[in-house]
Amino acid sequence: MAHGENARAELINLFRAYFHDNTNGLRKVEEFERDYRPEDAILWYTKESFIYTTLNKALRIQDISTLHKMRCFIADIHHQLDYLCRQSNYTSNFEVYRGQCMSTHDFQKHSRNVGGLISFNSLLSCSEDHRVALLYANSQDRNDSIVPVLLHIIVNPGVRNTAFSNIIAVSGFGDIEQEFLFSMGAIFRILSIQRYNQSNRIQEFCLLLTNDEDKDLKDVREYMRQEIGGTNHLINFGRLLIEMGDLNQSERFYKIVLREAYANHDPRIIAWIYNDLGFIASQNGFKEKGLQFYKKALRIGQERFPLQDPQLAPILNNIGEFYFDSEDFDKADEYYRKALEIDMKSTAPALYNQAIRYQNIGMVYNEKQNYKDAQKNFKKSLDKKMSILPQKHPSIAITHRSISGVYCSQGRFTEALQHCQAALAIERSSLPPYHVSLSKTHQCMARIYLGQEQFMNAQKEIVEALDIAKKTLPEQHKIILAIKDDMDHLLTMLKFGANLPDVLFYNNACELRLNWNKVYDTKYLAQNEFTNKLYNLLLVLDRFHRKGHTRTMCRKMVNPDDDRYANILPEVQAANLSLQSEYIGGVNLHNIITSLIRKLNNCLQDDVFGCKVG
Repeated sequence: MAHGENARAELINLFRAYFHDNTNGLRKVEEFERDYRPEDAILWYTKESFIYTTLNKALRIQDISTLHKMRCFIADIHHQLDYLCRQSNYTSNFEVYRGQCMSTHDFQKHSRNVGGLISFNSLLSCSEDHRVALLYANSQDRNDSIVPVLLHIIVNPGVRNTAFSNIIAVSGFGDIEQEFLFSMGAIFRILSIQRYNQSNRIQEFCLLLTNDEDKDLKDVREYMRQEIGGTNHLINFGRLLIEMGDLNQSERFYKIVLREAYANHDPRIIAWIYNDLGFIASQNGFKEKGLQFYKKALRIGQERFPLQDPQLAPILNNIGEFYFDSEDFDKADEYYRKALEIDMKSTAPALYNQAIRYQNIGMVYNEKQNYKDAQKNFKKSLDKKMSILPQKHPSIAITHRSISGVYCSQGRFTEALQHCQAALAIERSSLPPYHVSLSKTHQCMARIYLGQEQFMNAQKEIVEALDIAKKTLPEQHKIILAIKDDMDHLLTMLKFGANLPDVLFYNNACELRLNWNKVYDTKYLAQNEFTNKLYNLLLVLDRFHRKGHTRTMCRKMVNPDDDRYANILPEVQAANLSLQSEYIGGVNLHNIITSLIRKLNNCLQDDVFGCKVG
């Protein structure tokens, strides 16, 4: 266990806490402290239930604190298993078995996924004797919420992306159970699921350890490994958690690792951690806190690194993200271009980083409604990503979604839908089901369907977007609030869209908005319950109208040369020129409001504009 005294002490203290009131257990911990050697990791794992139980529970529920304390033991057991795997002499396919229980929910989910993949977070202990596995399957309580399962696993010895081996020679059970062990993260293809026999409830899963033909999965996993592997082993796990969308766990892990980085006086690792903590805070909706972390990372980097050090680029990029979210697009563009300048001068080609910068610069152009330059930068980003990333990398999906947004803003909904569907297909195959990026893509899809007036499809997508976002983000997060704004707009269109010919509702609502500040709560339009509800509508309209595609909808629906619109500004100006013209201007404005109310009278319901989306 050559991992440093701190790591060893943390592991021993963890076990002591486990047995804090158990004398016999504390004796076992003392024995472990005295006798443990790295080459005995599997022996201790199999013979001592407290090690087996603690480790597998932490792996199963992703208990970051416990996993960090057990990191030296995890490394030892993996290295020993990897060594045994390389020493094995299997020449043909063989079969192993495992008996366990599975929740009814998980069983039903996997039953619908025959031909798909199943993965295991923990170490997977099996037996070469199916009778031993059946004993474990039959030992489960008879409960309608639990399904006894026999895993029948076919292993191709040519598969080397997961360590596995017979461990009879090093196991605490000897040859009693004919034990076989797979390393953490083993992934299998589900070949079939069927009743083992008619005399019991056991369901047999026939699984195949994934091989090199699983190209999409292999490419994504390998790229992720390379992408996070160039930093430091202490932050690799945190980076992986971020990639998989588990922000809360990654934050807890980084705070643990940060203490070690300070103790080791490693400024490069400290800067990395502060940058990632800033990203986590920003993603959780704490933008100002995120900026503080970014600036701390940048200050450390500028003081300790060379001027054009490549590590400064992602920090500058993230500061640009803060200003972008704050709608300071010029400042965002400044930081994005500083990051791109460093990436372009990097001695090692940083094509992926360049792709990210072009993506972000495109977003700035998009917000400024410069769609031509936005698409040009998005195209550069997509080309670079496609040249270096696996086809199903999640970052490619982000660029497809951005291109979709530009097409949507231009009213080119068919092309927008194609790119959005491409993004969704990639994310469904490469991200966890509740990753926040999926929420953004479903929201993008909903906006396209709104533009096409396919309200039922829009409703389905927006509900899916909100459901995913609520699983991972706080209630007041910007993304959730934006989805709710879209839901407000959709509800309004669903209630009025079928009753108002020639988009009368949207047309007149825009007209009302142009004049509202001049007449609301004045002698021309006294404040009351009705005007309060109208004002709620205008707030929704304002927020939604800032999105590019609704500007296009407005241009499409309302003729800008309409005499009514041409006359609005002079009327408002005339109303303010002097007291003598106030009466005439007021009458003109009042007539506009009266006209709107009259046109909406046949379909306006008291509770429409006050509705809230929970």
